[in-house]
Amino acid sequence: MLVVLRDLVPAGVLILAPRADGSAEVRLDFVTPAYRDFRVGQYLFHGRPDLFRSLGISRVEADAGNADHVRYLERIGFRPGAGRYALDVGSG
Repeated sequence: MLVVLRDLVPAGVLILAPRADGSAEVRLDFVTPAYRDFRVGQYLFHGRPDLFRSLGISRVEADAGNADHVRYLERIGFRPGAGRYALDVGSG
């Protein structure tokens, strides 16, 4: 579980279920309404590859529950494939 703070205020929570193959399933990706400007997702998925590397994760997969979530995933950089959205992480 990763908790993101902005100005010492909890802004988001990311819970992943790692797999043996180096991928992880998103179980919860929640950002409080005040911080839903996509910066928390950009920070986690693109600004901190070291976090994913330290967990042995190179790819994150997520299910899209609705059209709003699809837009969020695509804006963050996830791409559709095999019924799920995926993003390569942990590099850079």
